[in-house]
Amino acid sequence: MNIRQLFLIVLCVGTASFLSAQEKPSLADSIALDVRFGPYRDKATAMAEDFKKLLNTELIITDSSGTRWQIMQYRVGWRRKEESRDIKTGVAKTIFTFNAETIEDSTRLTVFWQSQLKESLQSGETILFEDIIVKNQKAGKIRRAKPVAIKIM
Repeated sequence: MNIRQLFLIVLCVGTASFLSAQEKPSLADSIALDVRFGPYRDKATAMAEDFKKLLNTELIITDSSGTRWQIMQYRVGWRRKEESRDIKTGVAKTIFTFNAETIEDSTRLTVFWQSQLKESLQSGETILFEDIIVKNQKAGKIRRAKPVAIKIM
């Protein structure tokens, strides 16, 4: 074994040890977190016009004692309906696309997302909040909250 190979092995082992030692957000603990966007929780349904009125509302995470957790980041996704023509037949059909963005250190949707949803959100689409990483300021705990999917009617 030459020095170059030995160096690469030591570098790989050291990097793996460093990455595994960092605290990772966890879903598996006894803390039940409640995730809501306005009045909507996971698997909620919302009328498109009602949801549009709440686009500037906060994504709020609380535990069972009502303590609010700080949002470090989350990903918002939009399963969006679009009309497309079949290349072979020329017949119009509905397809779904998925648009997503990671938002950091904010409880609200970006102005861009608010304007896009206000302009184009329609029945049959889904809004998803996922990869939600939160922190309890007092205890210093970092957790991953469960995702929330809101079906638009």
